[in-house]
Amino acid sequence: MSTSVKIILAIIATTSAVGSVTITECEDHNAMPASVSITNCSKTDSLCKIKNNQEVTISMSFNAPCYLERITPVLKVKSIFGEENIAVDSEQRDGCLGILNTFCPLVKQENIQYKVSMKFNLLSLIPHIMTFKLMDPVTNYTALCFKTNFIPFSW
Repeated sequence: MSTSVKIILAIIATTSAVGSVTITECEDHNAMPASVSITNCSKTDSLCKIKNNQEVTISMSFNAPCYLERITPVLKVKSIFGEENIAVDSEQRDGCLGILNTFCPLVKQENIQYKVSMKFNLLSLIPHIMTFKLMDPVTNYTALCFKTNFIPFSW
């Protein structure tokens, strides 16, 4: 099999149009959610459009990759101007509070329904890549990770 065919197959294997948003796998190949939806985004959009200073909700379904006492959401965005962390509200830093169908600790392979909300204030009309992680706050183990493309706007 040629190198170019292998690369194309690898891209297809690591990109999923799940739920209502197209997501891609992170570089370290952590677990990915089975489905993701983001406020006002559709899998038919080439870029998710997120309005600045308006609450954005990310909902997802995933199977816990291992036993986890606690989880913490971590969100980073990257553009041609660099990368920055997006602050999650203090009451949502305990990711266990965003779990909708069970409670912490999470058991390996347990189906989890999770939701978190935040506001963005980024340069408008510049494409960004969002990296979302759920991490163990004690060990810094990345339990779940995905990326998606979006463009912020202000009107």
